[in-house]
Amino acid sequence: MFYSPGSVRAINAKTKKWQVRFTYYIEEGGRRRKRQLARNFTASSQREAKRISSQIHMELERDAQAAAEFGLNIREDVMLSDYAHDYIDRREASKAIEKTTAANYRSSMKLVLRHLPDLPINLIKADMVRKMDENLLADGLAPDTVSKAHRFLKQLLDEAESTGLIDRNPITRAIKPPKRQHREPTSLTPNERRRLLSLLDSMQDTSLTLAMRLGLSAGLRNEEALGARWEDIDFENGAIHIRQALTVAHGEIVLKGPKTTAGFRDIPLESGLRERLFSRYTNVCFEVGKLAAAKCFVLGDEKGAFYHPTALIKEFRSFAKLYDIRDVRGNLATYYCLRHTFATTLLQNGVDAKTAASLMGHSSVAETLNTYASTDPSAKAAAGQVVERIMAER
Repeated sequence: MFYSPGSVRAINAKTKKWQVRFTYYIEEGGRRRKRQLARNFTASSQREAKRISSQIHMELERDAQAAAEFGLNIREDVMLSDYAHDYIDRREASKAIEKTTAANYRSSMKLVLRHLPDLPINLIKADMVRKMDENLLADGLAPDTVSKAHRFLKQLLDEAESTGLIDRNPITRAIKPPKRQHREPTSLTPNERRRLLSLLDSMQDTSLTLAMRLGLSAGLRNEEALGARWEDIDFENGAIHIRQALTVAHGEIVLKGPKTTAGFRDIPLESGLRERLFSRYTNVCFEVGKLAAAKCFVLGDEKGAFYHPTALIKEFRSFAKLYDIRDVRGNLATYYCLRHTFATTLLQNGVDAKTAASLMGHSSVAETLNTYASTDPSAKAAAGQVVERIMAER
């Protein structure tokens, strides 16, 4: 027997897609090396899947027997697309990655296969990867996007090398992805921040206006604001506990934890926002009861349904257009500008970097300083004045 009995598993119940994986060995360089081979197919039941996998096993055995008669090794032919889908499915099923990460991996793989032939993974060469990068950039994709696809392919082939499917990853240090662009965060100027707050004060509280206040006065990412539940609000001590985020992956709403352990944090709520939230919370309790209200989303409706991430981004953009809300560069503001404004406001007003990093959910003080310390034009001007004063001293 050349191949082990196949290991069968369902890949996608909706599309009735299954996979069978076989293990075999080849002689190479005087050594016996372990290899794996996967085949995907469709079947309406587990019984049918086992029958098809047995048929595939018989065909492989027959081919291997024929190859042995001519003194040939079994040819490795695990296809790149099959291996990628299996890799992502396995990691997602084992909870090694979030659904959102799995969705990002699948998007990267689509880009890879746009210009890289779907070959057996042992046939992928360095020149193919270089050409893939060049073609993706020629398609008009951003260097960051191409770099992301490149790095996922390298991660995939690293895994294939570590499990013995390929002898060596062709993507070495010499095969570098496009250089990623550094984008400084954009915030609102102090005057623009004050103008926005005045606008909000003149309006009735809605999911959108409260989301904007959470960004400006608590520095929440949009997915963190959307994922907050009433049980996360400590009205007595005036704080919001960041414990989860709400986002979209492959068109589905996903709840997940913060990106890092630093993302789990408690942020003080300014008194005005606390009062506004308490008023909204009271209305929700009246509608669904206090016990049920705890699990309702802060930015959701009075029945507890969530505020859709796409709706927040679109409605904020419409708001920014209507009232001409612009960032320090003069561009139309995005929701993320509010978080950046929170960070720069802290640093401008003397909050130490370690505290600012903690409130932002950054893993290190260096991340906060590298990201925000150089984005405030007024701070740079003030620094220039200090240097001029010092150098004038005699």
